[in-house]
Amino acid sequence: MGEWLIANVLTADDACLPVATGWAPSVNLDEFIVIDDSPSSLVGRLVPSDDPSTGDYDNDRLTVVSSADLVNRWDCDTIYDAFLVLDTAQPPLEPIASVTPLPQATLNWLNIFYAIEWAFFAVFAIYFWYRLVADTVEREAEAAGELHA
Repeated sequence: MGEWLIANVLTADDACLPVATGWAPSVNLDEFIVIDDSPSSLVGRLVPSDDPSTGDYDNDRLTVVSSADLVNRWDCDTIYDAFLVLDTAQPPLEPIASVTPLPQATLNWLNIFYAIEWAFFAVFAIYFWYRLVADTVEREAEAAGELHA
């Protein structure tokens, strides 16, 4: 069991960006490190924010990295709805082993059915228009033929 250390980084557009700086396998408050508050660049992977959940708010411990939880805890007017997981960590922290999130793309059969349905509607509308024009032309031709006779 361990914990992530999350930092609040102010971006160039004055928005707050939660940054997961590292993982501590055991938490000892005496070993906390001071992290440079003004890094020149951060290298890592941007991960979507988690859903808010319950946590130990009294001891500043949250169970997920959620922008909805952090916006009320940090003094920010704007907060990104994502967090950055750094590729490296400063000792005694270890790098966070977070897997790349898989896209939640699924095949939506209802949308495919609607696409096929609209294709049938388009074919029917074109056929219906063709029949109306053909019938009008035939009627006009018959009327013109009767006038000549």
